[in-house]
Amino acid sequence: MSEREQLEAAVERAAAHSLQLIETGAGWTPIRKAQDDWSAAVGDLARYLLTTGEPGWIPGAATRREMSLDMAS
Repeated sequence: MSEREQLEAAVERAAAHSLQLIETGAGWTPIRKAQDDWSAAVGDLARYLLTTGEPGWIPGAATRREMSLDMAS
């Protein structure tokens, strides 16, 4: 998995974790930490894209890639 794919996957994992906490009614502190983690992951991806000049990120792309690789196995 390339560095970009790892960063995209980190953003998607952090977003899913944050949503899971919200949906299950977790307290404010864990939700805030999860959202801080998501924000940091987005920042890391943005820095990578700005540094490399690669085109922008498409939400869900990493998940779709992982699914297509799983199906190909």
